[in-house]
Amino acid sequence: METSNRSPQRAGPLTWETTRFGQLTVAEEQIITLAGGLLGFPGYTRYVIVSQEEGVPFRWLQSVEHPALAFVIIDPWGFKPDYALELPAEVCASLQLSEDQPPLVFAIVTVPLDPSGITANLQGPLVINLVTRQGQQVVLTHSPYTTRHVILGDLWRARDGDNGASNGIHHSAV
Repeated sequence: METSNRSPQRAGPLTWETTRFGQLTVAEEQIITLAGGLLGFPGYTRYVIVSQEEGVPFRWLQSVEHPALAFVIIDPWGFKPDYALELPAEVCASLQLSEDQPPLVFAIVTVPLDPSGITANLQGPLVINLVTRQGQQVVLTHSPYTTRHVILGDLWRARDGDNGASNGIHHSAV
């Protein structure tokens, strides 16, 4: 399978071959542009979110620019309902976020050979404005969270309904 860095055609729906999902076709308006790319992957800025199964908390962030580049992502409130995200004012401004326009937030997941050690990066969440389709990976410098929060136990508790808190996004610019 081809693994070049060529971008798919930009007229109409985009169709390209990926290494995980085979051929994908998406509308241009489904593409999310991440300012600066992801940490470690600054040259790749265009992605789509791929969901595979209903009821599964994991999704994929698939690069439009590289067929082999894809990350497992998860809604952090799906396993850590008390996750409190305080976004810097400059992030809110650059992404045009407000209380009327809250972000979509994901944590990047690492899946080791032993799935009991699955972790999520709560210190570097992906923050996306769904209206503008612009986003960025935000590094929370004064955060109580880590880049390797073990999530399996939290996922089981959330599945069993023991998740007593609500979405804790705080926009410091508002």
